[in-house]
Parts: sequence; structure tokens; C-alpha cells
Amino acid sequence: MASSSWHRNPEMIVALSALVVSIFTVAIGAYSAWIDRSYARAAVWPRLEAGRGFDGAQFTYVVANRGTGPALIRHVQVALDGEPVADWSGLFDRLGTPQRSYLQSQVSGRTLSPNQTVEALRIDDPRLLTAMVEASAAGRFDVRLCYCSIYEQCWVTDGGLQAQEVASCTVPEHQRFIQ
Repeated sequence: MASSSWHRNPEMIVALSALVVSIFTVAIGAYSAWIDRSYARAAVWPRLEAGRGFDGAQFTYVVANRGTGPALIRHVQVALDGEPVADWSGLFDRLGTPQRSYLQSQVSGRTLSPNQTVEALRIDDPRLLTAMVEASAAGRFDVRLCYCSIYEQCWVTDGGLQAQEVASCTVPEHQRFIQ
């Protein structure tokens, strides 16, 4: 007998049909918004690469954004023999090169546009050059960069091609590289 109530009440069938259509419409809209956001994130995805160069007369450390969006560099960490240093002078002191000449550019707190490269360090001084090349070749010198996209997706890289995604760029104050 209950089935006959459906035949006698077509408004209920129309209302239930409208409810089902509305639920599907909301689900499709939510899925579409999720896809759109994923495309937007991919369109502004930063990818930092860092590297060292030595041509016999000069040592350089460069950072480049090879992604499709700006890289917001939150902090840099530099270590010698696994121990953090606060700035280049501290690194050079630990390398035993008290008198030196070098050029540096600020990296931490900087925004790199896509395809932008910054030379973070350039050394022409022969004594310092030898010390840095030896430390670099021996694997004693490490640099880590933490950067985010404009959507606050964050990564940490040591200059290699694979960055590790992290929840946020946080580091204890005593481990931050000041420059």
C-alpha cells in the first residue's frame, strides 16, 4: 500500500528528484573547484636549485628558481662539518681564513621570480678560494634552503633536484643563516 502513496503524490517524486540533482550539482561544483585550485597551484609552483661552481679562479654559490611561480625563500641554513654557522664570516673563520675578500647577496627573505638566478657567494681571494673548494669537495660545507609558493606550500632543498615538501618553514633561531 505504501507504493500506491507515491503514485498519489507526484510532488514528492519531483521534490526528491530535485534533491538528488542538487546533491550531484554541489558535488560536481566542489570537485571542479578542487581541480581548478590544483591547476592554479601548478601554474605558480616554484622549484629552487642551488649549486656551487669553481673555474680555477673563482668559487660561486648560486640559487636559481626553475619553477613556474615565485619562490618565497623563508630561511637559509649553512653548516660546516654539520655545525650551523650564522654568516659567511663565521664560516670563513672556522675554515681558518681570517683575512679574506668575497662578495655576497642576500638570499634569505628574498623572492625569486621564475628563471631568476642570484649569486649568493662569489670568492676570488686565492686563500679563501682554496679553503672553500677543499671544504666543498670534502663534503664539509652544506646549504639548506626552505621556500614556499604563494599558496604557502613549502619545501626544503639542499640544492639537489629533489626538494622535500614540509608543512612550514620553521627553524630554531640559532640555526638560521643571517648573511
